[in-house]
Amino acid sequence: MRVTLEMDDDTFDVIMVKALSDHIRYCYTDIYFNEEDVQWNEKLKEALWVVFDYFAGEEKVKELKSLIEAENENQTLPSAE
Repeated sequence: MRVTLEMDDDTFDVIMVKALSDHIRYCYTDIYFNEEDVQWNEKLKEALWVVFDYFAGEEKVKELKSLIEAENENQTLPSAE
């Protein structure tokens, strides 16, 4: 079976922005204990922000950063009890 999908640039951009924003948000909620994993996650975040900026633009970058900051402020870590 072969399926062909055609879409315009704007539709593709919308899909990319949604997928990238989800991945960026996951990078801020994942917890790593190994230093190498922490460093890898930081590099991944930097790369995702660059690509997100390309597809979404500066205004959407600011919006997503504000959203992530608000989510992080409301997030509580489990107690060590």
